[in-house]
Amino acid sequence: MATTKTRRNPPRQLIHWHAMKEWSFNAYGVANFLIFMAYFIPVFYVPFFATEALQTSTHLSFYLVAILNAGSAFGRIGSALLTYRVGPSYILLMSVVASAVLLFGWIGIHSVASFVVFCVLFGTFSGVLISANPLVIAHPVVSPTPSVIGTRMGMQWFATSVGVLVGPPIAGLIEGHGGSNGFLGLQTFSGTVMAVGAAFLMVPLMSVWQYKTKKASS
Repeated sequence: MATTKTRRNPPRQLIHWHAMKEWSFNAYGVANFLIFMAYFIPVFYVPFFATEALQTSTHLSFYLVAILNAGSAFGRIGSALLTYRVGPSYILLMSVVASAVLLFGWIGIHSVASFVVFCVLFGTFSGVLISANPLVIAHPVVSPTPSVIGTRMGMQWFATSVGVLVGPPIAGLIEGHGGSNGFLGLQTFSGTVMAVGAAFLMVPLMSVWQYKTKKASS
């Protein structure tokens, strides 16, 4: 019985240090940090806002989270269908800008019906952030070769996880300051952070669009 010893591939780097020298990659990391910092603030504070600001029942407040998550599922599926026609970079930018607008619009919500609409729309647009993000990370501008996609994706999701970790607690410290219901500071903070994240997102996306233009002209 003959046996052969297979050659083991060398272990991959936990961190791709060369990526830290690239403007597009670094700007995308900052964008992910800010975007997901703002994204999880409504997810955490929807029930609290419903009961404290809108005086709804606890039963309904928890259903609003389910409504937001249902909208998120619709956004993820819909973005996957549109990606082949429009491209993930356009879809991602549109969803971030729309999410920022909705977060600022949250300031003007004073009824249960309008808050339900907000939950559906924010869930739909923010769901795109989850599905389109990996596709942009895999683009040659962000990950030049297939061999570094996994490592760079892990680095980007690390930046994302830090934003998720610190966003809701910071919002909790701000909650209670501003506005008649005490949520104005939290709402303004989440909308501003999402808008700044959209600005940083423009840096890698401009490189992606330039890459597509050069490839189409060659």
